[in-house]
Amino acid sequence: ASRRGTGSVEPSPAMLRAGEARVAELKLDHVRWHQARGEELPLPDASRDSVLFLHSLQYLDDPARALAEAERVLAPGGRMLVLTLAKHEHGDEAAAFGHRHPGFGLDQLKRWTRGTTEARGYELPPETKAPRFQALVFTALKGEARKGRRE
Repeated sequence: ASRRGTGSVEPSPAMLRAGEARVAELKLDHVRWHQARGEELPLPDASRDSVLFLHSLQYLDDPARALAEAERVLAPGGRMLVLTLAKHEHGDEAAAFGHRHPGFGLDQLKRWTRGTTEARGYELPPETKAPRFQALVFTALKGEARKGRRE
């Protein structure tokens, strides 16, 4: 039997409560929240068709570990999608937002997701206002890599 649903992971109890309240308000009974860190997902291996990181990598202690966890919970053929900040030199501004990392590069994300295939991404145009952060979109597929096909 097929199971449909959405799982959301949030380490902050306050943010978790806010998310649960919003889901209840919208009557989204298919959404399940988990209080956990991205580096330690409380989910079984190969249990998810997709994993989304939405402007969260820069807040994590160990983003490489979080991507490895995402890879672990993805089912074969599952897709990972990451929207994060591209590498930047806006350290003071980023620190004011609580960022722990100065953005990421495509090559770095590809290295951290070596067990995936079809890894690719691109940078979006910078913001129009200072500090002009630039977003990075990255996607990868969990599956067996074919020789010479890793991108």
